Amino acid sequence: DSLSLQSDISNVYINDSLNFPGTTIRVKSANDLSDVFIKTSANQTLNSANIAARLQTLPKGLRVQFHESTFDVNGKNWTIEKNGQFTITEDMVAAQGIKLYSGLQEIMVSTSPSSTGTGNELNVHVQRLNLGDVTPYLVKSNRIEGLLSGNMNVGDIFGKMRIDMNAEAELLRVDDDSIGKVALKGKYYGSLKEVNFNAVAVNENYNFDVQGIYNLGDSTRKENLDIFSNLKDTKINILQQYLSDVFTDVTGFASGALRITGPPNDPDYTGSILLTDAQLRVKYTNVLYKIPNANLELQNDRINFGNFAIEDQLGNRGQISRGILYHHGFRNLAFDFAMNTNKLQVLNTYGNTGDDYFGNVIARANMTLSGPLEDMRLDI
Repeated sequence: DSLSLQSDISNVYINDSLNFPGTTIRVKSANDLSDVFIKTSANQTLNSANIAARLQTLPKGLRVQFHESTFDVNGKNWTIEKNGQFTITEDMVAAQGIKLYSGLQEIMVSTSPSSTGTGNELNVHVQRLNLGDVTPYLVKSNRIEGLLSGNMNVGDIFGKMRIDMNAEAELLRVDDDSIGKVALKGKYYGSLKEVNFNAVAVNENYNFDVQGIYNLGDSTRKENLDIFSNLKDTKINILQQYLSDVFTDVTGFASGALRITGPPNDPDYTGSILLTDAQLRVKYTNVLYKIPNANLELQNDRINFGNFAIEDQLGNRGQISRGILYHHGFRNLAFDFAMNTNKLQVLNTYGNTGDDYFGNVIARANMTLSGPLEDMRLDI
């Protein structure tokens, strides 16, 4: 006895932004074996897919043996090699010979006997995986690109799952900044619902190490982060996204210790940072100021810049006698700055953006900047 089925579906909606226009499914079954072919396309990242496999029904599960299959992601054609097998039952997972590749990118999946208990461990090896195709689903606030290579082992899959990752990212970029090579390690403990991780980068402009714990939370405790990082001459350009309402052209280098603790949606930042070779442009006056060096003290709700010197583009100098930036996770910014100078550029606007006041002004002045971002007061 056998069963044959073909179904053509005009549109499959997953959510408001993802749907599959035009899907064909063919199934031919006999006894416990079914040959399945799926052809589809999508309106987003998954451009098309042609998946073929033989499914075998087991007493307590299912075995899948892939025929050669293809799918396109972000314009890149991926191939699933034929004869790779994946078996799952109510108490066992087994994988053999599963390989996906696109050019030099590879993902291989296999299993091996558990090193700490019964059953199998799932082993995933990735080689030069393009992060730009994956991270948009995981990180919305930053564009992350690079090539990831490494291994991930998953144990006790049906119990208190354990995950161990050891990988390296090459040519890593965050937004428009090139970071370089970063070594990554991570562990997940299902029994604790806790992730331990660390990252180490030794690059010309990004030299840092990060260690952290992320408690996922449950019915008895809330989500919580505890991250400690050491910075050594590391660029601060990433701060631009948090300060863009007030400053542009934010650059410089940071050395010191930074700790991030608390819930992920409202963390506290504490530590001591030495800022060198920094600069920023004040949006409202269009003046670029250089900061040769400054010592920053980060407290839970503020950054105290202390007392430091600034220079304009013409070499004139001023002194910041008080510099405090209040924030809540770099949101709800408020300022308390005071500056005095015998000669410094304080305005550099051209009137082409509807400014009430414009011109090039160099002044001897005492100046304060105070109040929340939406209602700042500048007194000169």
